[in-house]
Amino acid sequence: MPIHADVLKAEKAFFDALVGAQTGDLDDLLTDDFTLADLGGGLMSKGELTEAVRLRRLQFEAIEHVESVVRFHGPTAIVTGRTQLRGSFDGTPFVAHSRYTHVYVEREGKLYLAAAQGTPIPSSRRLPPPDATLSRARLSEARLDGADLSGVEGLTEQGLAAAVTDEHTTLPYGSGGPFSPGSRTHRPHPSRGGPGT
Repeated sequence: MPIHADVLKAEKAFFDALVGAQTGDLDDLLTDDFTLADLGGGLMSKGELTEAVRLRRLQFEAIEHVESVVRFHGPTAIVTGRTQLRGSFDGTPFVAHSRYTHVYVEREGKLYLAAAQGTPIPSSRRLPPPDATLSRARLSEARLDGADLSGVEGLTEQGLAAAVTDEHTTLPYGSGGPFSPGSRTHRPHPSRGGPGT
């Protein structure tokens, strides 16, 4: 049966192998049927991940392990954690804050990573302090479900972000925040990252 320290050691080995582009270490750690559900929603096999790392299509400059919780179910360990990732995929840089789940299985006394899944934590989830009021200039063209918000006193960015919930909401051009740059229509912020955990 695996113990907590063994799982944390395997976690560190996985992150170190990604940052160091150590495909041999990845090959030793991952099960043959390993799958990664990446930050963009795609699936990668063990072969696809190790090949992307080997060819430097996927490069990690840093993986900061923020937290993790380990649970055991017999010889299986499930890790839920958070990371901050910095790297590039196909030459496009990315920075991502991720919540992840890793599933480790024990075989002949050794832990192997069988599955990994990463979910991006959008920067729009980190709301500003409640006293951060929007300027009149930023609200001069803002509309929420047809209601003119121009000149509304005391409206906070937090309040506006919480109120914006559908695709029909329009905001001033280039308003920033959780809205697509240069867009007048609210859209969910796309993941800027490539594959990750």
